[in-house]
Formats: sequence, C-alpha cells, structure tokens
Amino acid sequence: MLFLQRLFLGLVFVYLSACEEQAHQVKPPPENPVKYTNQLERVKKTGILTVLTRYDPTTYYESADGFSGLEYDLVQLFAAHLQVKTKFIIPDTFAAILQKTLTGKADFAAAGISITEERTQQFLFTPAYHKITEQVIYRSGKKRPKKASDLLNGILEIVKGTSHAETLKQLQN
Repeated sequence: MLFLQRLFLGLVFVYLSACEEQAHQVKPPPENPVKYTNQLERVKKTGILTVLTRYDPTTYYESADGFSGLEYDLVQLFAAHLQVKTKFIIPDTFAAILQKTLTGKADFAAAGISITEERTQQFLFTPAYHKITEQVIYRSGKKRPKKASDLLNGILEIVKGTSHAETLKQLQN
C-alpha cells in the first residue's frame, strides 16, 4: 500500500510539474501574421481610415457642432463610402505631416497640401479641388514689394515644409 501511495504521489508530482512548465511557456508568434494585398483592403478589414491633418480654418477645426472643415468633411464622406470609421492625427508641424505620410503612419494626409513638382516625386495626389496663389503680405505704410529682389532686406516668415519654402528655394537659384 505504501508503494501505491508513493507511486501515486510521484505521478501527481510529475503531472503538476508538467503543468507548471506548460503554464510558463511563451506561445510563439503566429507563423503567418495578417498580410493585406493593398492599403484599401487593410482599411476595410480594420474598419479604420487613419488621416493626418492640421488645425486650419479650411481644413480641420472644432466648431460648436463638433469637428468641421472642407477636408474633414471630404474624409468623412470617403469613410462613409468605405463604411469605415476615421481616426485623425494632428502632428505638431506641417513638415511632420509630410514625413509621417512618407513613412506610412497614416493612410493619407488631408491638410491643405499644395501639389508641387517636388512633392509629386514622393506622393500621389488626388485631382486638385482648388488653386492657391502665394502672396506676400507686407506692413502697411511700407513700400510695396514688386519683385522677389525687393524682399532681400526684409524678414520673411513661412511655415517650414510648405510649398512657400519650395518657392523660396527656387527663387534663390
């Protein structure tokens, strides 16, 4: 009888040891992580359209009725067409919007981005829905600049990474 008790306790010990070891084992990652054939398929399967934007009166702003803005509204219509939800990311700088778009941190950017020759080398654009004209704003009471060389002794302020920076680079050459 003592033999059977020891055998039983030994088997229980072996069984519990095996259970203990199995409980601490880390499961290996799945061999085939989810892969999508294209970005649209990923958006539809995850149900989220991630968009980079910026606070701007014509792009994205908060009103008494919630978020609004032309590009915000266009994104919402597109998401409704795809039957997905939106997630907006607002980077600290305009240049960060372009950088994060390049590195795939979002599905696309809707931030009033001008189509320039340099940008068409890096990004795909939708057809333009409005045209902009770059303008110089000068202090009242001062002589109005008529050509780029009239700006040489002044102070110019532009937003880094915008089409205005590209224009100034072109003017320097």
